[in-house]
Amino acid sequence: MVSWFDLPLVILVGTSNLTLIMWLLLYALRKTPKEKKEMKKFPKISILIPVKNEEKNIGKTIEHVLNADYQKNKREIIVINDGSTDRTGEIIKKFPVKIITHKKSVGKAASLNEALKRATGEYVFTIDSDTSIPAEGLKKLILEFDERTAAVSGLLLIHNDRGILTKFQVVEYLQAMFLRIIQDKWNAVPTTIGTFCAFKRKLLKKVGNFPADTFSEDADVSLMLRKRGYKSKISICLAKTVAPQSISALLKQRTRWVRGKLQLLRKHKDIIFNFKYGMLGWLTYPYEYFGIGFALIALPFAIVQGGIIAFFALQIMLFFFNLFVAPISTSTLVKGVLMTINTLNPLNYGALGLTSVFFIFLSFIFLFLGAKELGQKQKISNYILFLAAYPYMLLLFLTNFIAIVKEIAAQTKEKSKTRTWRGFTKLF
Repeated sequence: MVSWFDLPLVILVGTSNLTLIMWLLLYALRKTPKEKKEMKKFPKISILIPVKNEEKNIGKTIEHVLNADYQKNKREIIVINDGSTDRTGEIIKKFPVKIITHKKSVGKAASLNEALKRATGEYVFTIDSDTSIPAEGLKKLILEFDERTAAVSGLLLIHNDRGILTKFQVVEYLQAMFLRIIQDKWNAVPTTIGTFCAFKRKLLKKVGNFPADTFSEDADVSLMLRKRGYKSKISICLAKTVAPQSISALLKQRTRWVRGKLQLLRKHKDIIFNFKYGMLGWLTYPYEYFGIGFALIALPFAIVQGGIIAFFALQIMLFFFNLFVAPISTSTLVKGVLMTINTLNPLNYGALGLTSVFFIFLSFIFLFLGAKELGQKQKISNYILFLAAYPYMLLLFLTNFIAIVKEIAAQTKEKSKTRTWRGFTKLF
């Protein structure tokens, strides 16, 4: 019998299990053979790198692009210094690249669009200023293009995985990139990964280049291209990015990401549950927003459950702490160990315990397959981190709430006569 308190949690965890089973089945049902493609000709490419206050990373980013295995006379590199106030401008002048300098920041989309006016390549790459691409990266993305493909994204892993917060992100990225691989197998990649991706320049021009009215210009333009009948693809080519190393930086990044998704929802809501777009319309794009809704619903229950977990963890910690400060009898020690085992036994929590164990089992499979597809080592530490990721999950849930509040505030401010509730409905 499930208690009224546990019932919402059982439903939430059970829903997570169903989504994991769905993605794993889709992965198993569509096994595409890996074709070995070779570069027969090198089309002209333009590589755009917008940058603002990245003195620590921009040099390495440009070096990786310069060292990429691509004909030198078939590429141009344009770096857009968007109002940097640190040493970024000084650093980029040391490299053989074209430079566009803004005294005041105009934003990423406007910077890319200005660079596009000067670009001469058949294909346009956008690379974030804190991202390192592999030597074969440029070629790998170009090889994925065909007549109906408008954009190709590389995959992304974490470069600076030294702190506990960045290690959690390593596990998260492994699973997120594996999900993109599954979606690509079904021609249903919802959006590009703007950190490292390539577009056909003539098709960008068709949709008016990068839109500046959302925080996710890369995802926005890929959806605009999809509406024109073109597709986005994934190349299993691993770039590495610098992840936020503090909670405040992570909150800022993820809040912006979620706000970008909400802005896209307003702009492209006609794609959702539209069978015209195939699996993209009825599954992968709606799933982007299922995650936001799920996080909002789960947040209060997860906070309460987190408090309960913290209470039991504190009891166990206090018991073992006392082992070192006061002598205890063998029987007391045995009781304490049995108490710990009993607390950790999922069978004691009924349906909630069983669904939670099944969730961990499915997540481990997902993590294992993700590492395998991405050619990464199977690290025991990744699975241990997943088991300890409850606080990190709460943090991500919280960013969804903050993002919605901020977007409502922004919409209400933009139209001062609009009431807050109407501002909320404008999100959808």
